[in-house]
Amino acid sequence: MLAGIRIYTSDIVWRQIFSDLNATVVDSSFSADLNFDDIAPKKPLTPIELKSLILSEIDTSELLRYFWS
Repeated sequence: MLAGIRIYTSDIVWRQIFSDLNATVVDSSFSADLNFDDIAPKKPLTPIELKSLILSEIDTSELLRYFWS
């Protein structure tokens, strides 16, 4: 579901969830496409809402601007 996306979070539960969703969980926010700690929701999310949130954040990140320039 999130293959190819490098995500950082300090929360051990979110790390496991992202790993289960095939994201690459990294140990440093500097090497991540997304620092999930910055956008962590306060309410429960469905898997589709979670994916949408992550893709929306990545879509507006410097990462895509780098590849399209």
